[in-house]
Amino acid sequence: MDKLTSDEILQYCLENLSGTVFHSCYGEKCIFYNPENKLKHGIYVLTIKEKDGNNDKSSNLNREGIFRINFGVTKNTFINKFGFIPARPLKGNTVDMQYDFSTLNMLLPHPVYAWMAWVSILNPDKNSFYNINEYVFKQNKYTYEELDNLRKRNFKNDKDYMLLKNSPKKFGHDDESVIKLVNEITHKTQDLIKDYRNYLGGKVKFGLSSPHYIMDSADFPASFDGRKSREPFSVHISCSDAVAYTELMSFASALNYSGHRFNSNVVDYIVSPSFIRNNFQKFKTFLKSAFEQGVFQMQANIIDSKTLIAAKENPKNFPNLIVRVWGFNAYFNELPEEYKDCLIERALQSELTFN
Repeated sequence: MDKLTSDEILQYCLENLSGTVFHSCYGEKCIFYNPENKLKHGIYVLTIKEKDGNNDKSSNLNREGIFRINFGVTKNTFINKFGFIPARPLKGNTVDMQYDFSTLNMLLPHPVYAWMAWVSILNPDKNSFYNINEYVFKQNKYTYEELDNLRKRNFKNDKDYMLLKNSPKKFGHDDESVIKLVNEITHKTQDLIKDYRNYLGGKVKFGLSSPHYIMDSADFPASFDGRKSREPFSVHISCSDAVAYTELMSFASALNYSGHRFNSNVVDYIVSPSFIRNNFQKFKTFLKSAFEQGVFQMQANIIDSKTLIAAKENPKNFPNLIVRVWGFNAYFNELPEEYKDCLIERALQSELTFN
C-alpha cells in the first residue's frame, strides 16, 4: 500500500488545481483558491490537520505520524456517500454518526463539520487519494468569480448558498479565526482614529453596534455570509443564525475592548420566558459566568414569538408591550413594521433552537 505524506498531497493540489495557494492557518496546512492573490487567503479547498484541537479530538491526531485531510463536497454527494446530513453538534462534541473517526485510510464524515457536507480521511494511501481527486478536483466547484456572481444575483435559485448561511466561521461564533479577524479590524479602526480630535478637542470612541442595522441594510446587497439583499444586519453583538447563548458569550468575552473600542459593545439576544422557567438556576449561573468571563455588557428581550405575533396582529390588545430595540426601550406598537418583523424572526429562531 503506497503511503502519501501530507507534503505530497499539498504539492499535488498546488500543481493540479490552478489558482490555488498554500497558507498555514491556526495550526492547519490549508489550500485556498485565490487566483492572482486578490484575497487575503481565498476560498477553502482542503485543509490538513496534524494534531488534536480543543474542540476536535475524536480523530486522535496526536498519534505519531497521523494527519487528517478535510474538504467539502456537495450536499448530494455527501448524502449519496453517507446517507444523510447530520445535525450540527454542540461545541466540543462530534456529529451524531456511527463512525470511528480515528480510522486510517477511510473516507469519513468530518467529525465536527459533517453538517456542512465536509468529509475527511486519515493518512490516505494513493488509492484512497483518488477519492479526494474525484470529489475536489473533478467536480465543478465554484471559483471566486462564480460565487461573487451568485451573491450579486442575491443567491437566486442556488441551493448551495446555505453552506455560506450555515458557516461556523461567522460573527458571533466562538471560532478562533473569526475572533482574530474581528480584533484585527477593530485594532486597525482604532489606529485610524486614535489621533483624531473634534473642534472641541474631544476624542472618538466606537463599538460593535449601530442603530442602523435595519435602515442601512435596506440598500445593501447580499453578502458572502449568506445574508440576502435587504435582510437586516446583526443587532449589536449577536449572531444571524442559531448559536448557543454560551457560545455567543464566549465570542463576546474574547473580543478586545481596549483603547477607543469600548463604546456600546452590547451582547444582544432573545430568550423565551418558558426557557428561563425551565432552566432558572442554569440561567442564573449563565449570567454570572458571562460577566466573570469578560462580557462587556448585555441586553435581552424576555419574550416569545407568540406574544409578538399577537401584538402585531391585534395592537389594541397590547398597548403597554415594551421591547428592547437597540440602546433604548420602545413600545412595540410604535415600531416600524420591519423592526417588528425582525424581533419576531429572532424570537422564532431562538425558540426553534433552544426550546
